[in-house]
Amino acid sequence: MTATAFVRGCEFPRAESTIQNAWLSKQAYEVWIPSVSPCLRGENKCPLARSVLAQRPPRPYALVPMLDKSFANWWLARVRPFRDVPSEKLSAEREAMAKQQEYNQNYGEFLKDAVFPAVEDLVQVLTKARVVHRVSTWGNQLSLRIHLAWRWGELVVMQSHEDAITFEHHIITEGEKRGDDSAEDHSHQYDLRDRLPRTVAEGELQFFLTRLALDLIEQDPEPEIPPGESQPGGG
Repeated sequence: MTATAFVRGCEFPRAESTIQNAWLSKQAYEVWIPSVSPCLRGENKCPLARSVLAQRPPRPYALVPMLDKSFANWWLARVRPFRDVPSEKLSAEREAMAKQQEYNQNYGEFLKDAVFPAVEDLVQVLTKARVVHRVSTWGNQLSLRIHLAWRWGELVVMQSHEDAITFEHHIITEGEKRGDDSAEDHSHQYDLRDRLPRTVAEGELQFFLTRLALDLIEQDPEPEIPPGESQPGGG
């Protein structure tokens, strides 16, 4: 699957096959992926979202209560006297929720305008060069994995905190070529309070590719020289 599948259709980072096979309610989509809410409310033409809703069972199955009835009654009896919270104490919560929407929007726009196009360009290069690779998504994360003969690497892009995006780089060198297995990990975070430029995504992809390619070409081993002796030809 290429990055094209993520960009076209509905504008949110979910693989098409995953969405079509998931029996999620409208409310679950609106909570899980805010950017798909316009599709579900019919504010734009989205055949993929319509097909999901059309396949959904007419009535959801009844959910088993999570809490034991006696425990729930005991708990509610204790907390009811304290459920009235002064409005001024909730101002921080309201402000946090307003900012969260801004962070989510900045993250979604960065994926759509920067990460997806950069990954799509890279996928075309890898495909032409016949380099084994895989692009996948789950939740709000995107993963790019590249396999070589005795090394592989993975780049994961995710909204790791409410106000931060993280690029996680993992480079694995396998033991049959270099002795013991080794792993090289790097994590780079960027603030979502402001919109991020496309150069951030391009720079992270280049860093990932650079770390993957370093040390692939083996140098000739240096000769062992006993103490007190010089190299042949050396004076």
